Amino acid sequence: MVPTGTSIMLDSLPVNGFIPVADGFSLARLLLDNSGDGNHYITGSAPFGISVYGYGQYTSYWYPGGLNLDTIIID
Repeated sequence: MVPTGTSIMLDSLPVNGFIPVADGFSLARLLLDNSGDGNHYITGSAPFGISVYGYGQYTSYWYPGGLNLDTIIID
């Protein structure tokens, strides 16, 4: 979800295909390439929000993207 007109780059490529969803906001849905190490990088010209989801035959997940959490070390 981005303010309409925001420029977004995912893995150094521009994100296109935004559709308006609310007054002044747009969204895009993207299929991510999973041939690498699983890391992706996203930047924008304005603050924005993302959520990431996936599924398999017996599992699924959905979480907010962009979390910058510290590693928890358990002794």
